[in-house]
Amino acid sequence: MVTESKIKNKGYSLVEMIVVLAIIGIVSAMSVVSITMIHSAKAKDAAVVFDAEVAELIAKSKGQSDSNSDIFAFKIYKDGETYYLQHGTVVCSGAGSYTFTADSSDPISISKYVRVSFYPEGEAYNNAWDAGYDLGTTGQVLVFSKSGQCVSGAGNYGFFKRNGNLVARTVVRKNGSHTSR
Repeated sequence: MVTESKIKNKGYSLVEMIVVLAIIGIVSAMSVVSITMIHSAKAKDAAVVFDAEVAELIAKSKGQSDSNSDIFAFKIYKDGETYYLQHGTVVCSGAGSYTFTADSSDPISISKYVRVSFYPEGEAYNNAWDAGYDLGTTGQVLVFSKSGQCVSGAGNYGFFKRNGNLVARTVVRKNGSHTSR
């Protein structure tokens, strides 16, 4: 004989299942938005760190003694999925080319959630991430003269989320000025 309590307990109703699925959908959407905001913040932070390092490099270059044959510089490059800034010095190899020597300090990690592109000064800048301008492992060396002029590395540095959307941009001009947007 079937008891009355077993007849009433038939499991979840369709309405209850729809409510649970709706709650799961809302929580999932909120997590996607949160992750996107975190990646945007990391790209903005990378641009701020880069701009601060440019300002520090200019100050160090202006304070450098004339007797020093090595010139302060830093290199921005990619290793695996992460971009780094490495301080060091350069020696002019002639014809405007430089040999970069990293100092003994550890490189500054920008983020593995960021893509960085470089467009040389005078070249049309595209707000879309372009793999052809990805810094890659060779990277880009920034060098400033004692007068504060940018000798190497002038141009637009774009900081993108992994999906290719531009989040921030730093412009380094040959006259030594730089802005971050």
